[in-house]
Amino acid sequence: IIVVCLVIALTTLSKTGSMPGFVTAITELFQKDNFDPDAIAVTIQDENGNELTELTNAQFSYYYWGEYYYYVQTNGFGFDASKPLSEQQYSDDMTWHDFFLQNACTSIQQIESLKAAATEAGFTMPETYQSEYDSTISSMADYAQQAGFTDSDGNGDVLAYIQDSYGSAATEESFEQYLYDSYYVTAYSDEIYNSLSFTDDEIESYYDDNSDMFTSYGIEKSDQPNVNVRHILIEPADTSSEGSESSAVEDSAAEEASEEAAWADAEEEAERIYEEWKSGDATEESFGELANTYSADTGSNTTGGLYEDVYPGQMVTEFNDWCFDTSRQPGDTAIIRTSFGYHIMYYVGATENYYWKTTAESELRYQEYDAKLNEIVEQYSTITT
Repeated sequence: IIVVCLVIALTTLSKTGSMPGFVTAITELFQKDNFDPDAIAVTIQDENGNELTELTNAQFSYYYWGEYYYYVQTNGFGFDASKPLSEQQYSDDMTWHDFFLQNACTSIQQIESLKAAATEAGFTMPETYQSEYDSTISSMADYAQQAGFTDSDGNGDVLAYIQDSYGSAATEESFEQYLYDSYYVTAYSDEIYNSLSFTDDEIESYYDDNSDMFTSYGIEKSDQPNVNVRHILIEPADTSSEGSESSAVEDSAAEEASEEAAWADAEEEAERIYEEWKSGDATEESFGELANTYSADTGSNTTGGLYEDVYPGQMVTEFNDWCFDTSRQPGDTAIIRTSFGYHIMYYVGATENYYWKTTAESELRYQEYDAKLNEIVEQYSTITT
């Protein structure tokens, strides 16, 4: 989610099961008790100047460090983490501290605006999101213990765990609220995204209006639908060797002969497996079983060799040309050779999707989604006090 991805605790906790844990190794900006945690840091107002909510310094710290962790995970350290951020320039007129402060304010404005809109719409947290949130909270003690934060009895010390990442003013209650808000606005923004729908004419018009952009990325409007196909890849054995200086020519000839033999062996193996399939049930299901047994393609050898919604130009040339031959019919099979090896092919059939159309629809959906989010956010303004 575009807005909530800035809240690093959500992605870190739910996907990796661990907190960022960077603060103790870097700046002590919010770790020291050199600010009043209860003082108001940010006030959010609506377009009429009415106060929407206030965030204290302690609450603001979550967003500040969320921006910090997001930046580091995305871009790495662009600064000296052992020195105060306020003493390092991000740009000519902005320190790194100012940079994270500004981004934190933007993130707060986005999240609080979406939260207000969701509440006004009577939106409730869907069960899937609620369950994930509940699971995260109930696992906090385990996460803390795994990270080495324990109390005198050896149990996970959740408070110490949280404060290591978000400063000494952090509390379990405020962190849980911060995390809940993250899940809540994620769920609401997901609903906005998924509620958008477009007619075929709208999608085609969007493609036509932006055809230069799409074609520059190799996305041509085509009347060929995507296809589903299965394959079994048989790779030739690796015959590369270092050789010797005294017989470079002989080594080259021997290596070439060895490579040819490896390709011949791969072809023979492909023919053997193909005959095994044809002499058996010769069904799509039995083909899939053989793919799981023999295929060297790690991208499909656990799914019966299946690739779904393959679009024109996605695969290597020989693979592509076989799939999109205009005479191709469901159930067609063959052996083809590509630079990867020999492929035993099984054509499942065309789908109802067209690559240019799904790409245009996805881009149009994002544009409309982004516009709706901006419309919501523009109803509010952030004032730092």
